[in-house]
Amino acid sequence: MEYKATLLLVSHDRAFIDNVVTQLWVFGENGVIDEQVGGYSDWQERMKARATQASSAPAGASEKAVKKDEPASASAPAEPKKKLSYKLQRELDLLPEQIAAAETKRDALAAQTADGNFYSGDAAQVQAVLAQLADAEAALEALEERWLELEEMTL
Repeated sequence: MEYKATLLLVSHDRAFIDNVVTQLWVFGENGVIDEQVGGYSDWQERMKARATQASSAPAGASEKAVKKDEPASASAPAEPKKKLSYKLQRELDLLPEQIAAAETKRDALAAQTADGNFYSGDAAQVQAVLAQLADAEAALEALEERWLELEEMTL
């Protein structure tokens, strides 16, 4: 989590990719590289959604759209990244620190519950710590989802 650089990782282990990466480079046909935010499961869901949209469109319309788009895509430069508003960019810049703090809080609570004597203590205190742990996990998940949402806006 403290590593401040980019790491290019190649793996066939989909679960590992889902747990480690924040962005995918998907190599497609004709050497096209498609940048995707999130892990393998996120990319797979987007591909299923695209396939569903493509199959629901009329066959003639999709063929015309492909033929119409081919010349433009061949000669047009790559689409530039979208810019976020100042407020959203500031939020995106601060999220890694907030996520790290939330992970630290969650890890401290998880370590407390992992202690062998934790559950032998006062039941009310045990329930309070477990509730705090659940809240910390929910807060962390919300921060991560917001980070993904803002990252997708920049693509």
